[in-house]
Amino acid sequence: MNALAYSPDGRWLGEAGTDGTVALRDAETGDVLPRRLEGLKGQVSSLVLTPEHLWAGGADEVLARWSIHADAAAAPLRIEEHAPIHSLAATPDGKHLIAALGDGRASVRALPSGDLVAHLLPLGDGSWATVFAGGRFITSGSGAALGLRFEDPATRKVTTLGALPRVSVSSPSATRTAEGHLLVRATIFSPRGVPRVRLDGRWDVRGVIPSPTALSAYEVELLLGERSTAPHRLDVLGPGGETARADIRPEPDLRARALRPRALLIGNAAYRAPGVKRLPGALADVDAMRRALQRGDGWALDDDHIKASKDLDAANLEATVTGFLAGAAEGETLLVYFAGHGLDQRGEGFLLPVDYDPARPADPRNALPAARLFQAIARSKAGRVLVILDAGRAGAFSLPEDLGVEHDHSERIGVVTAASAGSDAAETPRGGVFTQALVGAWTDPAAVDPEREAVTLGLAFNRAQGRTYAQRPRLFGGLDTLPLAWPVRGAAEAPAAMASEEAAASGTTLARVKGTVLGTRQLTALGRRIDGTLEVEIAFGQDTESVRIGVYAVDKAPPAARPEVFAPGPWKGGQVQRLRVPLKDHEPGEHRVEVEPCRAGTACGHEPASTFRIRLGG
Repeated sequence: MNALAYSPDGRWLGEAGTDGTVALRDAETGDVLPRRLEGLKGQVSSLVLTPEHLWAGGADEVLARWSIHADAAAAPLRIEEHAPIHSLAATPDGKHLIAALGDGRASVRALPSGDLVAHLLPLGDGSWATVFAGGRFITSGSGAALGLRFEDPATRKVTTLGALPRVSVSSPSATRTAEGHLLVRATIFSPRGVPRVRLDGRWDVRGVIPSPTALSAYEVELLLGERSTAPHRLDVLGPGGETARADIRPEPDLRARALRPRALLIGNAAYRAPGVKRLPGALADVDAMRRALQRGDGWALDDDHIKASKDLDAANLEATVTGFLAGAAEGETLLVYFAGHGLDQRGEGFLLPVDYDPARPADPRNALPAARLFQAIARSKAGRVLVILDAGRAGAFSLPEDLGVEHDHSERIGVVTAASAGSDAAETPRGGVFTQALVGAWTDPAAVDPEREAVTLGLAFNRAQGRTYAQRPRLFGGLDTLPLAWPVRGAAEAPAAMASEEAAASGTTLARVKGTVLGTRQLTALGRRIDGTLEVEIAFGQDTESVRIGVYAVDKAPPAARPEVFAPGPWKGGQVQRLRVPLKDHEPGEHRVEVEPCRAGTACGHEPASTFRIRLGG
């Protein structure tokens, strides 16, 4: 035996030998699956089991992937790596597979598709380079990495990495804070020095901080004081004149009344055919979901935003689901929830209506297949669709493999299934065990993501999965960070020594500036850091297009720049506006607050900033 690996749920054990033999065993009984896993001839050095696949690699210089489902084809997907594979590992989030190769490279591939993401190239002097599939690269900025030679796919010109004066910027994340601001984060790679960054070609971004973990990398973190979903842009100018840009696509503020989601909740309980168990718990699940959706610290949906249906037959089940999706407004966020029986048949899942007859095979005439569901989602104008299926009673609902691969990284679709094929979802008269665990996590302040100050879909799923591991629930799609609720976390109070201060205006645009620290809390578990809000009241003396607010630690070398708030206007002379700035993760001590007006097409700073100081945490 040359390699062993368990599946994440502990159900399967993969094993490989020196002659290319790969087998899959039932981890409890030790029985080998009769289906032979063929496709490799040389010694297999490493195995990885994911929820759907067995991956293997070794002397053949080929990465092989087999489905672990018993009725899947024996022939694997083969990916040429062009070097022996010494070791394989999946990342903890299950999104990437990393292969250590015999020529010193490491390849990073997307799961479950196997598509190449990047090659990692470490060199003997400690320098390194990361080359992405699309041609973008990251480098340590010094050492032998700059001598690597690459061929430009567009011009066919061969040049060294160090001769390419590029800057690049990662795709920015844009998420909402508890105050409704838009928190934007991006990483810039600038091998030749500190880049200049502007927002929308208008305003200079000053919070550009060298990365603590990577040479030549700079972190940008800023806040936009707006609730709209209007797109923005980061423009980057390197020291040598090279440029890069990245589009910012804000996620909607689901607490804003005009942007609140709509939900379809279906509970099928009164199954009619002999031998098909009735499911009173399905109706309890619908009630639990409704209560979670109506909570004031969550989406706060009213009855106009929730459609609940029960005991739908074949004709009405598909019509209800497809009609709901077809009626979406442009960019709307939708939730589709189904509690009832599901069926896995020849690799495809079906949602069963209450008049389903088990004497007949499931087909689109008497059940709702996964393919129809996803076709309706694809046609919908909705910007994001979350599907939650607690449909694993009497056979688990599953998705065809091609559908799973196609939608696994879609940023507009998220799918949660309470069980995987081959597993049954437990249920009680009080409801499905998975749904109850998911709703419990949804509303639990302990499940709040400290970065987003919200319970996200991914965190709620992980907590529910931990309580229902045996039935192998599954989450795929690109909505892991979708906020579900904003419950308040408890924390010890630490008073701000300076509660408020008023600053005289330094120019003519800002007539008066006043700052008030609201409810700071000291998070000792995070090393004495502050969690609170600064409210800045601004009286405008003249019209201006935007305002920048920055909070900086005093007497630091270099100053510890924290997120800036850009509050796009326009603001009118005589107007008074209150803007809130999160103080999350600021260290206790004295901080300088800068408030300055900005004009379109010019850098902020045409007038001196109005400044005052605050002391946080005593």
